[in-house]
Formats: sequence, structure tokens, C-alpha cells
Amino acid sequence: SPWSSKATDILHNCGLATVSRVERGVEYFIHSASPLTLNELDLLSEMLHDRMTESMLPALSDASDMFSHAEPAPMTAVDVLAG
Repeated sequence: SPWSSKATDILHNCGLATVSRVERGVEYFIHSASPLTLNELDLLSEMLHDRMTESMLPALSDASDMFSHAEPAPMTAVDVLAG
């Protein structure tokens, strides 16, 4: 994310070159008298985060996925003019 890139740059400029990446997380605890439906969870998700800059994770244990590394996919081109 842009936030992560800037925060990591700041740490590197402060001499912490061994830090590979910084992320920010917020954890919400929702208490309900009855279990929430998937639809209700989706509605909550929409109200609690900005889809453009944030991700919602169903469980804290899923946070490790943010730090996984994958090989970039090969670049492809789409000929828009040809349809």
C-alpha cells in the first residue's frame, strides 16, 4: 500500500535498513446478541473500511498473508482499439 511504502521509506531513512516492510492494522471486536449473518458481516465491512486502501480479514490469523511474497505475473497487453 502507499502507506506501507512511505512508512518503510521513513524507517530506512532513520537507519533501520533491515526492516523490509511496515504495515498498519486495526482490529475491531463486534459483540452481538446473536451470530451475525454473512450479509450483516458484509454490511459491517463496508462501514468499517475503505476498499480503495484497506483490506478486511475475517480472522487475525489471516494477517500473515499480507507478508507473503509472490513472483510478479508476466506483463500482458490488451489491444483496446481492436476490441
